[in-house]
Amino acid sequence: MRLLLDECVWKPAREVLREKGHDVAVVADRSGMEDPDILKLAFNEQRILITPDNDFGRLSVVEGQLHFGIVRLVDVHAHEQAA
Repeated sequence: MRLLLDECVWKPAREVLREKGHDVAVVADRSGMEDPDILKLAFNEQRILITPDNDFGRLSVVEGQLHFGIVRLVDVHAHEQAA
C-alpha cells in the first residue's frame, strides 16, 4: 500500500509500516507544506494520507479537493499508530 504520513504521525511508524511491506512517504521530509498541498501530493502520488488532523476532512468534503484516500487517526495513542 502507498501511504503518506502527515507530520503529526508518530515518527517510528514509518519504519514499522515499511517493515510490513508498505511504500511510505513522510510529509516531514518536505518542508513548509500546507494542508492543501499535502492532500494534492498524496493524490498525485496515489498515496493514502494518514493523519490525526481533521482539516483534511474539510478540504475533501466541504471544498471538494481530490484525494486518494484519508485515514484519520482519532484517539489513537502514538505507539499504536503504525498498527
